[in-house]
Amino acid sequence: YGYDNESSPAATQILNYDLDIMNTKDIGNLCLLDTFVCGFGAIIEGVETYHQVDAEGKKTGDVNGQEFEFRRVDPKDILFDPASRRLDLSDCKYIFIAWYPTIDQLKNDPNITDLPDGIEEFPESTEGTRSNAQSAQGGNRGDVSPGQGGGDGEKDPAFRTICVWEVYDKVNHRLIYMTDHKHLIIGEVSWPVNLRFGCRDLYPVTLLSQ
Repeated sequence: YGYDNESSPAATQILNYDLDIMNTKDIGNLCLLDTFVCGFGAIIEGVETYHQVDAEGKKTGDVNGQEFEFRRVDPKDILFDPASRRLDLSDCKYIFIAWYPTIDQLKNDPNITDLPDGIEEFPESTEGTRSNAQSAQGGNRGDVSPGQGGGDGEKDPAFRTICVWEVYDKVNHRLIYMTDHKHLIIGEVSWPVNLRFGCRDLYPVTLLSQ
């Protein structure tokens, strides 16, 4: 089916508005730079949901709004099943994507159910500092030691970020959260999306390649 002459301009305006809000052009340009430098670029697509909170700051069942979001993934922050060969990742059994939440974000995230004691003392890490520390170590370790992944400068849990891997396990259709430091599993949820097209089971990830 298609749009009629009256609804087509409206649909185009809505689409352009969504693309503008998601900052698609700028993120796409960064992804193109990654492609030229590293051979590929990656974008993960998601939905940001804004929940109402109660007097204690906890999320209620009411939602204030939602919006789509694009997130550019540093090529060093995405790991693939080495047996995968297809650009659409349909033959990939798993992927790891690095995420850099604050300590407070983790404590308030309902998907994070098993935070270890002393999480406030885990090495501070950001996209740039983790990658730089990994390169300094020869790229052989995912565990960043204190002082190498952004230092211990920030103490406030509202601002201190650590590295957490989002593990998309397509075999078991589970999403697992694992800390980069000590490799501890801190949460596990059911498969967040069902992107199945015929026999192809896909991820919410788009790759650009040379």
